[in-house]
Amino acid sequence: MDKKKTSLLSRLNDKYRVNIINPDNFEEISSFTASWTLVLMAASVIFLFSFVLCVMLLAYTPLVNYFDKPVDQVVQGETLRLTQLADSLSEVLNVQTRYIDNHLRILKGEDEMYAEEANKEVPPPQKEVDEASLFYVSPQDSSLRRELQGGQYNLGDGRTKRNEALHFYSPVDGLVNSGFDPAIGHYAVDLIASRDAPVKATLDGTVVFSEFSSTTGHVIVLQHLNNYISIYKHNSVLLKQVGNFVHAGEPIAVIGNSGEMTTGPHLHFELWLNGRPIDPENFIIF
Repeated sequence: MDKKKTSLLSRLNDKYRVNIINPDNFEEISSFTASWTLVLMAASVIFLFSFVLCVMLLAYTPLVNYFDKPVDQVVQGETLRLTQLADSLSEVLNVQTRYIDNHLRILKGEDEMYAEEANKEVPPPQKEVDEASLFYVSPQDSSLRRELQGGQYNLGDGRTKRNEALHFYSPVDGLVNSGFDPAIGHYAVDLIASRDAPVKATLDGTVVFSEFSSTTGHVIVLQHLNNYISIYKHNSVLLKQVGNFVHAGEPIAVIGNSGEMTTGPHLHFELWLNGRPIDPENFIIF
């Protein structure tokens, strides 16, 4: 056994002459002496150098991105939850945006064919109006408002009241030119009044819309108690802005003839309850 080991070691240490010969003319090009031990050492060095080089390339270069890394399960779960939450919020936002846009079109009396035109329309300059004369309240109006705002009704306390306890103020002193007729799509009453007559709030409420529309002109919308909404279209001047609180009988606009869907100076007055149009003449004596 020892002889075999000694023989193997001696053969590894034996030196061999390696000649490099041209096969065409058998001319010796080069030669060197080597042993199996030297060959194994050289191969080991080359292998070790190659291994270290590969490790450095994988650890300190972008190649590391091509290999899967262990992922923390907690981080992965939280990332998935946040992604789903973001998708849900985005969907809710889209639904609410469409809901608001649709209601604005309804309040302005426009359908989709006028939407693009309305966005490009620039409101014409509003004419100057003597606001002092608009806000003049006659003794009869003052007496009526004191009666409505005081006593058993007390409309100024902000609490919800029964429908029969609400007293509607006529939005303008004028005559009914066209009445409420759902059969032809007319969900309002058209009122004719004197030139530059003030348009008044029919109930206490908050202005939720006050803008110009290409089809219905200057439009103002009020939100009232018990889910009532009143809409005033074709005005020449708007006196209130979104967010303003107004009292019943308070001037909010000036009667006019603005917008394309009009044939003369008048007020297009709509009254809505719980999202549905109702006949104003059932509540107001014009």
